[in-house]
Amino acid sequence: MTQLRSIVECCDTMRLNTDEIEKQQRQDLAATASAAEAALAVAERLQQQQQQLQQQQRQQYEKLLSQELEGRVEYLPVEWHTKFRER
Repeated sequence: MTQLRSIVECCDTMRLNTDEIEKQQRQDLAATASAAEAALAVAERLQQQQQQLQQQQRQQYEKLLSQELEGRVEYLPVEWHTKFRER
């Protein structure tokens, strides 16, 4: 025959189990928060690197554009000259 425990023993066991579960939940939550913070830090670092790369590309483009336009003279098409003379 199974021996029945007292209500006090049952409540103590439940209290201990509940404490253990809550402790594990806090640990899991802390681990999840740490992982989320690490992922956020990586995302911010990647975003900074992307912005730096875009800035470098923009500077290279502007440099090439300025080199290409240096010494270049723009002329109006001949058709425009004749139209202005007719006025």
